[in-house]
Amino acid sequence: MVDCGFLKRTRDGSRYLLNYGRVAGVLGDPAPRVDAGAILDRILREREARKLAYGGNG
Repeated sequence: MVDCGFLKRTRDGSRYLLNYGRVAGVLGDPAPRVDAGAILDRILREREARKLAYGGNG
């Protein structure tokens, strides 16, 4: 989502913010409702699964 420009990340990576201009530019204005919390939860679960698969501990 960050790489595609839909989310912006704080410099330290601690927070993500919706880039509404990018979303509206791609999906139209008004953009459909997006459950950003669910998307972020999925991203975090996938990240954790990759860490476990590669033996990472955090």
